[in-house]
Amino acid sequence: MPNNSVTAVMKDSFGYIWVATQDGLARYDGYRFLSYGVKEPLYRLKGNYVYTLCEDRQKRLWVGSDAGLDLIDLQTGLSLPASDLGAVSELSSLFNSFVRSVVQTTDGNNMGSNRQDAVVSGTGLFRSRDGFLSDAS
Repeated sequence: MPNNSVTAVMKDSFGYIWVATQDGLARYDGYRFLSYGVKEPLYRLKGNYVYTLCEDRQKRLWVGSDAGLDLIDLQTGLSLPASDLGAVSELSSLFNSFVRSVVQTTDGNNMGSNRQDAVVSGTGLFRSRDGFLSDAS
């Protein structure tokens, strides 16, 4: 594990345990830890101080850190580009600025009680609906 100072823990839909720390992210498969961080060649993150973790309906892990938002494909364990969210230039700051919280909310006014993913960053509030990112401010 990258660090003993744990900031968040979650279990994903595949059964992996994810541990966010002040010095990176670790995925535990029941036998060993796999580390993610700024110095990891294959499992790279923008920032090492990871604050928050959240899985979305597309089986992606949203990782909020001191340096921005990372997306990890939970099936492969690899990072995904921001373009997978349909991110436009106005929202690019989200991927390169402090992200403290990523939450999922249930909105009863949406058709079929669809869930929405909200991301709070230093630059505002953003929402992912049906896998695409938009400004929710």
